[in-house]
Amino acid sequence: MSAAKATATSFHRRFDVRSFSITFDVSWIGAIASVASALVVVATAIAAFLQIRHVRNTNEITVYLKLSDRLEALGAPGAFTAIDPFLDRLATDATLRLRLAQPGFVEEFVIIAAVLRVLGQSAT
Repeated sequence: MSAAKATATSFHRRFDVRSFSITFDVSWIGAIASVASALVVVATAIAAFLQIRHVRNTNEITVYLKLSDRLEALGAPGAFTAIDPFLDRLATDATLRLRLAQPGFVEEFVIIAAVLRVLGQSAT
């Protein structure tokens, strides 16, 4: 055997190029795709929760602004003045509180309904 051929043979024995080949099994590709899909689902869920929190905060601000507008409307002070006697009576009259807790018609609800109508009309 010549010296060059012996050197080439010993080189291939020590550094066999075929042993460095990388082979992928198809199941590995499927596993990697599954992990990537799971990461996308998790990221989407996190984004959805953040968006829900943002929408909830926006709704709270909207409700606060509408309530503030109604309380500052022209008819609101008159409506609160009209309901003050009822609230004073409610604080002192135990039978009234008991009647309000029981189902059935309560005469004082007529006054409350009138106040709510005034507040509803003043907001529009």
